[in-house]
Amino acid sequence: MLSLLFLACSGDTPDVPTLTAADLPGSGETRAGFVGDDSILFGGISAEGQVGDLMLVNDRVRFVVQGVRDSGFYLRQGGGVLDADVRRPDDQPGRDFVDDWATMVGFGRLLEPENVTVLDDGSSSGVASVRIEGPSSPMEFITGALESDGLIPAMDLWITMDYALPVDSWFMEVTTTVTTTSETAAFEVGDLINGSMDAADAWVQHDGLQEPGGGAFEWTTFVGRRNESALGVFAMPGNTLGLGTVGGVLTSLVEMGLGSQESETLTPDSPIVHTRLYGIGPDLATLTDAWLDRSGLATEVASGTVSAPDGVVAGARVNVLVDEAPYTMALTDSEGHFSAKVPAGRSVSVLADGRGPGVALDLPEGAGSWSSYAASGVQDRVAASYSQGARPIAAAQARGFGTTEDPLTLLEPALVTIRVADGRPFEVRLEPWDVPSRDSRLVLERASDDRIIGWSRDGELRLMAEPGTYTLIVHRGPRFEAWSQTLIVPAGSRPTLEIELAEAWDIEDWWYGDPHMHGAPSGDGGISMEGRLLSAAGLGLDLHFGTDHDHVANYRPLLTALALDDWLTSVVADEVSSVTRGHMNLYPLEAKEEANGGAFAWWTKDIADTDAYMAALREHHPGAIIQSNHPLDSGMAEFADWSLGVIGKPDRWSENFDAMEVLNDDAHDRYYELFVDLTNRGLYITPIGVSDSHRHTSGNPGLNGTLIKLGDSYSDGGLADALRQGHTVVSHGVGLELSIDPGSTITGSSELTVQLYRASWAGVDSLTLWRDGEAVDSVSEDLDEPQSFSLDPEVDAWYAVTAEGSTGLAPVWPNETAWAVTSPIRVDVDGDGWTPPLPSLSLDGR
Repeated sequence: MLSLLFLACSGDTPDVPTLTAADLPGSGETRAGFVGDDSILFGGISAEGQVGDLMLVNDRVRFVVQGVRDSGFYLRQGGGVLDADVRRPDDQPGRDFVDDWATMVGFGRLLEPENVTVLDDGSSSGVASVRIEGPSSPMEFITGALESDGLIPAMDLWITMDYALPVDSWFMEVTTTVTTTSETAAFEVGDLINGSMDAADAWVQHDGLQEPGGGAFEWTTFVGRRNESALGVFAMPGNTLGLGTVGGVLTSLVEMGLGSQESETLTPDSPIVHTRLYGIGPDLATLTDAWLDRSGLATEVASGTVSAPDGVVAGARVNVLVDEAPYTMALTDSEGHFSAKVPAGRSVSVLADGRGPGVALDLPEGAGSWSSYAASGVQDRVAASYSQGARPIAAAQARGFGTTEDPLTLLEPALVTIRVADGRPFEVRLEPWDVPSRDSRLVLERASDDRIIGWSRDGELRLMAEPGTYTLIVHRGPRFEAWSQTLIVPAGSRPTLEIELAEAWDIEDWWYGDPHMHGAPSGDGGISMEGRLLSAAGLGLDLHFGTDHDHVANYRPLLTALALDDWLTSVVADEVSSVTRGHMNLYPLEAKEEANGGAFAWWTKDIADTDAYMAALREHHPGAIIQSNHPLDSGMAEFADWSLGVIGKPDRWSENFDAMEVLNDDAHDRYYELFVDLTNRGLYITPIGVSDSHRHTSGNPGLNGTLIKLGDSYSDGGLADALRQGHTVVSHGVGLELSIDPGSTITGSSELTVQLYRASWAGVDSLTLWRDGEAVDSVSEDLDEPQSFSLDPEVDAWYAVTAEGSTGLAPVWPNETAWAVTSPIRVDVDGDGWTPPLPSLSLDGR
């Protein structure tokens, strides 16, 4: 089989159909073959197709099916759909948002491909078809997450996947045949889809955008948040799908679409055969129309025009309800018109949505989305769109949504332009005073609650906003002054505001970073890679850490493509996300030409205990910093049953790590208590502050971070050295500079000078000196002046300094108060080596 793939890539034999740009079908044609070069691959937030994979394509749609190789995300096995998109004009980047799309036989059994065959290239028959065959293999993510290889017992199963794409069709017919020579067992056969959470939302017949109610349905889909496309699994007409008995288990692990047939009994004489349709179209109504045509049911057409005071509205989302339940969704064309077929004789209603996701990225119209695993040629085309733009997709924004009385009338938006004089990146928030209630089944949830948010990369940003009254906030994180005012924007208005954001403080040689942030590569990442970098730069960070779950995703080429190099440095990283031993960030790393960038696939490993887990991480990524994440919230210390001085479950604990989060998503009290206990017992751990942000504003990125002493330039080696030496200050809105570097060990007593740094909007009440975790001195006056503390213990001790405030950090984070803490300074009184104040942790549970 490997030789077959090689020949397919080289194109040296006519026996193996190979597709290049010259082979792409026109009207009334369809083709199947191995991808011969990356010119026919397409981009999108989740694109990962490679030369040697299979493609089925007609003049409407294109599907990339994984060949015999390991892929990214959590399902490594081939045979499933990697990427899917409609056929687009050459000047419009691809919009794939499929993370995983695979067939599952029973609970957690996937196809392990051995044979890949192009049955028919489609050139003569009009139906392109591909067959992939092999035995079953366990979904390793399930067995690995639960550390139970026996959870999915081996079975004598042979699985055949047949994909068939006819001409002039939005649907690819997919047939799974399960056979056995010895087993008798009942199975559900179904499909699971993981879609990128930034680009698309799960949309299920009868439930719309809400969680599926659990009843039968005829289709389960994902719909693009910016009108990219709609894709999903459709039952054959006359049949239905359901979540199946395993639906709740899998959706608890990761958000996904699920559609299963009813259980059937497999015997050596009776195979299980399950046929359904994989569809992708420009909108959901295109697919449901085609499904209804195929079904032969009597239909009628729901149609109309969406308008606003400024005229008809293109790119509006129109929900079509049948008997008051969501049935489909159509997009309006350039004339504001929509139509959708529905079963005849039913009660039908519609509701238009032109709200949009409420995010403004400072990119040209039509710019594509970056995927770390896309083919190099695809990445080059996406990078070009960041400077040149591309053909846009019509998507109504800031127009609100219809009402029961007037369902097809939307609002006329305003356009707000913000300019900051210094030309640097910044963040804008428009927080509405009044928000109408919405039907969560039908109306898109915005990316950051109900606010409109955006980031500039060059000192100017334009945001579309519904007419109304807003609180406008323009800022650049805690190291700059902020701007806030009430802003009234009438319909159709075009206000422009000129603003200054003065630098409030900067500590020489110290870099401000957030060592725990997520983007689209994370299965639960709700922000694109380009959005994450624009956000990080706009929030005034110096260092972005790409700590996506189980991905070594290299953001650095994207940083260059976005022209953000002058303001931001990206650290290649990975959050190794074991669900039983705690999440660990590893950095700095180098991405590899392997599945998931060479990430440590913990769910495929036989791990005896957490010490072995840590040792395996060290071996896989030599020289990397290991950071224990949210240690008391599904983290290592919780799994190890930590209490003061005691580890209750030693097999779940290890001291083989370098750093620990003491501030995560605004929380620090319990984490810091743990840190104090570990430091008192002799562990040299560097304290870290992070946002752990998964979406645009979750975790308060910019507010939660770490100051790291790196000198006047960045290097991976310098970062690792600084963190091993403990040169950090954890920051929740303010900074501290000490005359003795945090992390140092000194001999004898000394005087310590502390300088507080803060913007005018960051209130601080006190600076406190702590010895061995107990407060020993504090000042509350003249806090902006240098303060002196004496480090003069009678026996070896360690010291840290905190800054604390009690008033909200308005206008930017009014519900948060300032806090900062330094890494320990250890005082070795006699110069004979530092002795911790308490004995080592007890590892026997007592």
